[in-house]
Amino acid sequence: MDSKFWRNIQGEFRALPYSPSFRADLVDGQWILYGGPENEIENAQFRHVFQSHAERAGVASGAPNLDSAFEWWLNLLRNESPHFVRVEGTSSFDGVETRHTGGGGWIRNLSLASAEYCIKCETRAFAIEETGKYKQPGGSIAGSTGGEPGRIELNKKKRGRPPIPDELKASAVKCRAAGGTLKDAAKLIYNTQYPSTQQVKSTSTILRQYCAKSESSHFPAQSMDGSSQKPNKAKG
Repeated sequence: MDSKFWRNIQGEFRALPYSPSFRADLVDGQWILYGGPENEIENAQFRHVFQSHAERAGVASGAPNLDSAFEWWLNLLRNESPHFVRVEGTSSFDGVETRHTGGGGWIRNLSLASAEYCIKCETRAFAIEETGKYKQPGGSIAGSTGGEPGRIELNKKKRGRPPIPDELKASAVKCRAAGGTLKDAAKLIYNTQYPSTQQVKSTSTILRQYCAKSESSHFPAQSMDGSSQKPNKAKG
């Protein structure tokens, strides 16, 4: 993903209401969120927006699918963010006691930790764009193990809009298969919360071509533009 994406999503993380108590605890291999705004409705909205940003960041950083993108992002923070506190045993935070085992701990100030890690991803992307020297194995900017980028051959700059990664197309297809709208799919394809009307229209063509290329369709009862399709009757 390019540096502009990481710069934009960093701003979206920072635009969330400041909530230093918001954290993610790793307990027995499972992530549990704590804290956030005290108002119940505001807290639910806050967590929904945060998770949406984290899922986009997870997909951009190499998550294999949208379902695992949120956990993928938290694991990146665990491996590379200084905001992760590793704990063995029982910890107490804001009156909440948690028992950690097997490399557990928590990511404190989760929104800030995410924004700061986006800076690291932006720097890596910028290095690829400017020098073409650094790139993660497999082509992603960051990996689940937090390893340093490997050396590759110098990339030749190409004119025009860069191609949309197949990973994003696959996530968009899965989004549509789960009942998401073309606008929801366009958000993933173009990495924006507010896709234009033209981008939404283009998404239909992009996904149709992608499905045709992979020789499989995830929309047996619905076309890429959202219109209903009737099954073909066998001719006698």
